[in-house]
Formats: sequence, C-alpha cells, structure tokens
Amino acid sequence: MKKFCVDLEIAKELNKNSFPQSKFCWYRCYSNNKLKWFHGLFDENDKVNKQIFAPTSDEILKELPKQIVCGGKIYTLIIDCHLTRYEIQYVNYLGAPINLLFDFIEDPKLVNALAKCWLYLKKEGCIK
Repeated sequence: MKKFCVDLEIAKELNKNSFPQSKFCWYRCYSNNKLKWFHGLFDENDKVNKQIFAPTSDEILKELPKQIVCGGKIYTLIIDCHLTRYEIQYVNYLGAPINLLFDFIEDPKLVNALAKCWLYLKKEGCIK
C-alpha cells in the first residue's frame, strides 16, 4: 500500500492542514521492541497506536479543483508523467504566451505530487 498512499511526512502536513480523512493511514506501534511506522487501514477503535491519515491519489484528486479562476483567467489542472517523475500544474491556454498559475510541482510518486499541489493551493488560499 505504500506506493498508493502519501509518504509519512506529507501525510503529517496534510493532517496539519485539515485534509479530509482517508480510509488509509500510517500508524505507529512497537515491533521487536522498536517504535516503527507501518501502513494500513484506519481503525477508529485503535486507541493505542498513533494513526495519521494517508490519502490515495484518487482521494486527493477529488479535493483538487479541476479549474481555478485567478486574475480573470481560468487555469486548468494538468498532470504530466515523465520517465522518473510526475509534474502537476495549472495552465491557462488562452492567449500567448501560455500562462502558468505556478511553476510545476514534481515528485517521483504521483500521490506525493498531488498532495504537494493540494498543500500549495491550501497555503495560497485557493482551497478552503
């Protein structure tokens, strides 16, 4: 499941910024007398282990706006897949030159790139 959900540090940031709850999580527990983080399904009855929601790409895509209006221009969500990374950006194709809402956000994992984009938009006030 690790490759389908955000990394632990990004999950912590999403949780701090009130991203909607996910059915998946990172949870902290002891294994061989060492405190470790594991990935699994969220268990609302688990009161022992710390759990941090860890959304999937699908869950993040549901929260990302498909279009953003800014400065009288409409920017559309674009997701590019390259050999070693994913790039996320919002683009306005009307007129020349093509306008970007921000430089692209990238990560080797699609889910992390989407999460970083959501965090950026939240910080900039584009998402409430």
